[in-house]
Amino acid sequence: MIATAKGLVELRPFAAQGEETDLVRVVLKAASDLETRIALGMLKLYVPDRQLVIAVNLREVLRELPRTPLPMAVDFESLARIAGLSRVKNTYTRRYDDPRGTFELVVLGEGNMCYDIVLKAEEASAYWSPDPSDDDFVSAKALQLLLSRDTLLDRMIELVQSMGLVFNPPLYHSLREWMLEHPGE
Repeated sequence: MIATAKGLVELRPFAAQGEETDLVRVVLKAASDLETRIALGMLKLYVPDRQLVIAVNLREVLRELPRTPLPMAVDFESLARIAGLSRVKNTYTRRYDDPRGTFELVVLGEGNMCYDIVLKAEEASAYWSPDPSDDDFVSAKALQLLLSRDTLLDRMIELVQSMGLVFNPPLYHSLREWMLEHPGE
């Protein structure tokens, strides 16, 4: 998924400020296809089609990442060995360098059960899982951290693959193709 980091970089200007900020975030994290279609329709006024296609592809990547808690195909000792995680008290963690600063992935769980993943960057931290009352793929704070680092999403994908979980999101070549695949509710 080499394109994920590049896609986030291209979307960052539209997700960081301006009228389209909230709409881009809806496209990326809302579980409702109808909500996403409405946001895409409004974004067409401000954002080029190329970036909208990147947004729906990133949405599919985020949709494919598992929601926690979840059973893994490996236990934590194997995960630590495969993913290069270090045990710190009751967590497994790994620090990464990124062109925009360092960040950490912290995995919480025991046995083969992952309770949650915590993203940490400088003073900010966020649980991957959204609030149970939300119907999003990822928490708003975690999405903010994903947008703030160039390689964080790629490291999340590697972590999920190290857990032995299937990761195979569909990717689209055009906005029309996505719309045909995801009709309104």
